[in-house]
Amino acid sequence: GLEVAWAPRADRYEYDLGAFAEYLRRAPRGRWAGEARFQLIARRFHATLGPDPATLVGTDVSALLGALAEEERFLAEHPAHERTGTVRFFLAVDHYRIARNTLDPARAREHERRARQALQQTVERSSEAFEVRAAQTLLETLAR
Repeated sequence: GLEVAWAPRADRYEYDLGAFAEYLRRAPRGRWAGEARFQLIARRFHATLGPDPATLVGTDVSALLGALAEEERFLAEHPAHERTGTVRFFLAVDHYRIARNTLDPARAREHERRARQALQQTVERSSEAFEVRAAQTLLETLAR
């Protein structure tokens, strides 16, 4: 069923998206699979984001690696979806967050390289002002 609950932190009612997960389980290639997958990816992304994308709160690197895999899968399976730009932005931010939170220097460099590339794409291609500003801010912090 539909699970809706008051989320005091967000100060609003939030839907747990269970129906989207159920739809994907039943129809992974269905007509609405892209949108269902996007909703789940977006919820996961926003749940781990502080008020400022550069500020990381309790980032769990293994959870971010799982999110990256989902984002890459979405981009591969739904290349023409209207939300690919937003998912590419999520991917950029997650690479950035992994680079900033992993203890392995080689892994940090690789994720930083991929973050820089994806953030640059967001700046060049996104029509969302928030995404462009956030990407520019993160690129500036990478340059420091």
